[in-house]
Amino acid sequence: MDALLAERCAELTTAIGRLSLLSAHALILLKTSFSAPKMMHTMRCSPCTNHPSLIAYDIVLRKGISVIVNLDLSDVQWLQASLPVKEGGLGVRHVTSLAASAF
Repeated sequence: MDALLAERCAELTTAIGRLSLLSAHALILLKTSFSAPKMMHTMRCSPCTNHPSLIAYDIVLRKGISVIVNLDLSDVQWLQASLPVKEGGLGVRHVTSLAASAF
């Protein structure tokens, strides 16, 4: 389980490095393809609730969003970014909050 989640973190890091070269649609691609949707299969197939690698994945995701929007996110801003778009957020979901309900 540790190796699989570490591989997912490395894939996200690679994707963020490539998405940072895009300007207009990088955040949309990150939100819809590379963040929580990429991890949903892993979280549905194995019990990884409260795994430390999920926290590391969220940290990489937060740093990636900071790079893409060119803004350091405070804790409050990161919580607001995880809200759905209709509630004023960016719609980027925390993997740690999804893990318990996914399995």
